[in-house]
Amino acid sequence: MVRGNQKRQQQLEEYQERISRQPEDIEVPYSIASILALPGKQPEAKAHLKKFYS
Repeated sequence: MVRGNQKRQQQLEEYQERISRQPEDIEVPYSIASILALPGKQPEAKAHLKKFYS
């Protein structure tokens, strides 16, 4: 489980860097929301989904 958490954290950091470089990339907020929803960070995930759908 720890390995999975580390991988999710690494992916999250990569997506956050990517969104700072390419804020118009509509796939990134969805990807971030998917990662955040898994470990129980639903409020943060919902915020990123709102960006994806707007």
